[in-house]
Parts: sequence; C-alpha cells; structure tokens
Amino acid sequence: MVWIHTLTDQEASADPAALRALDGARSPDGRVAEALRAQALAPAALAAHFEFYKTIMFGRSPLSRRLREMIALTVATATNCGHLKQLHAKALRQVKTPAGVVEALLVDFRDAAIFERERALLAYAHRVATRPDDVREEEVQALRRHGYDDRAILDAATLAAYFSFLARFVLSLGVAAEEAASPAPPSPPPPSPSTGSGTASGPGLPPGPAR
Repeated sequence: MVWIHTLTDQEASADPAALRALDGARSPDGRVAEALRAQALAPAALAAHFEFYKTIMFGRSPLSRRLREMIALTVATATNCGHLKQLHAKALRQVKTPAGVVEALLVDFRDAAIFERERALLAYAHRVATRPDDVREEEVQALRRHGYDDRAILDAATLAAYFSFLARFVLSLGVAAEEAASPAPPSPPPPSPSTGSGTASGPGLPPGPAR
C-alpha cells in the first residue's frame, strides 16, 4: 500500500522514461520495491536515486557489504521503518550474518554480538539518524581510533544520512513492510578492502558477544 498513485508497468509503458527507470530498479524476480515504484511519477528522480543507492551499497568502499547493510538496518530500526527493517534484515541474512546479530539489530544494535569497532560505527550511524545536531568531532576522532580512515567515515555518514532520508520518504507515503521487494543488485564490483567487517566466512564474524 502506498498513499499516492504508483505507476503499473502497463501505465509506465506509455512513458519511456518511466519504464526505463522502473526496469532499472527491478529485483531479480522482476519486482520493483514500492518505495522505488512510488518515485516513477518522477522518473528522472527515480533513476538518479537508484544509481546513487547502487553506488553507496555496491560500489567500492572501505566498508564491506555486510557492514553497509548493518548500518542500513540500524538506521531502519532507529527510525522504526518497517519496510526498510524487513528489506535489510533479509539482505543481512543473504550475506550469512548470524541470525542472533540480525535479530539484535532489529531491536538495539548495542546488544548485537559484533566487534566493538563495528558497534562504534553503528553508534555513529544511529546518532546521525536520530540526533544529527548532536554529532561532535570527538565521535569522528573516536572512529579513527577504531581504525576507520576518513573515506570509511565519509561512507558511513553517507549511508546513515541516505537511509534516514529513505525511511522518512517511505513512512511519509505509507509504504507497507509486507510489500518490500529487494532492489536489483548491480554486477558485483571488484573486491575492496573491508574496515571492521569481512565476508560471512571471514574475520568479520566474531564468535560471540563483544562487550
């Protein structure tokens, strides 16, 4: 359910720009997430939005895909956005994140069994999502002490701000959680260094709670 009219594929076929934008945002099973379909009334905005999303989630970054998804889910939980919580919990499970970690992030990132350096980055993202006026330079300096370089901090700030925007966009239009569909991932980028989080079989998965 969305509170504004969303274009069907048949309606979009009369507008080549809208159809191209929708086709570019399809999941592997051919669906388009309602949060994205709602933007098809403004196809240029939808196309630009989805390209930005693909860049920050799948492009080169010091942050691993798993850590990027953890930021997304932390922000979704902080903003109580059911659509994004469903979407990014599913994405984290797909990259073989332990079920307990996913369930904790759906409630409170501070209780998740993750490394302290990951928790520090999620705390920063949570602050950006909930009290951006309270973010202080000392928090950025603390992230550096945890080993994050300035590019990693930039990417974390971008992700937290983007998903804060997206949560507000979704909630303001009434996009329901049960209508969530995974956006289509682009072709995998070349491997990039990971700051604080590896693949599901790598060193990014701690064996138990990090307190």
